[in-house]
Amino acid sequence: MKCGSNPKGFTIVETLIFLAVSGALLFSAIAVMSGSQNKSRFNDALYDVQQQIDSAVNNLSTGYYGGSDNLSCSVDSVNGNIVLSVGGVRGQSPQCQFIGRMVTFNPDNMVIQSIVGLTKSSGSDVTSFNDSKAVVVPATIQTINYKYGLTFNKLQLGANASTERNIAFISAFPEDNGLGAGILKSGNLQNDFVVVPGGILDSIKTTYLASKNPSSGITVCLKSGTNSEYAAITIGGEGRSATTSRLIGTSC
Repeated sequence: MKCGSNPKGFTIVETLIFLAVSGALLFSAIAVMSGSQNKSRFNDALYDVQQQIDSAVNNLSTGYYGGSDNLSCSVDSVNGNIVLSVGGVRGQSPQCQFIGRMVTFNPDNMVIQSIVGLTKSSGSDVTSFNDSKAVVVPATIQTINYKYGLTFNKLQLGANASTERNIAFISAFPEDNGLGAGILKSGNLQNDFVVVPGGILDSIKTTYLASKNPSSGITVCLKSGTNSEYAAITIGGEGRSATTSRLIGTSC
């Protein structure tokens, strides 16, 4: 009786097909995992930037001043401007008060500094930003590097792109907000925000009332360093105060 053949194993063709299919599946799995990881890193980097902005606003709302313990603040007797100098005791500069935070967006990092202003002008309590003669305090500089290759793209006011990259968060002065005369209190829960050309506070003193709290908000556009996505972190807008919201898309 003739027995039929009973080959064992796979032919070369079958083996090649198996390897091709397995390789394709492995490549697809790696691509999916890589894309998921990139998106996760992008979200993590965005959350960090948004958290830093919110923290700057919260520091202002709670009256937290991240300054140096040995910095003194006085007033020039000739022009009435603020003079900052080393050699003092924290909390014992009654001529000045903590009124804001400046956030500067650089291509690869953001810089946050505190802003101080006068407590009195011509013997009366300061009730407006213009009278405060506000200055940035260099000793409070804090640099935060963006994560995972995230980069700053631009600031945008409504539909208009801006070449500026500085935003100041200022504790709301009574007179500037239609509240009449009154004393600015540390830890004021209401804050104003405004784009500052060149980071120079003097440049906005004549336009502060008209330019603060734009109705469309201020949008910080950021580009992912791990994929082709962009993100928009919007400060204010839609009747909100200095609070943030976030949107991810393919352009900004």
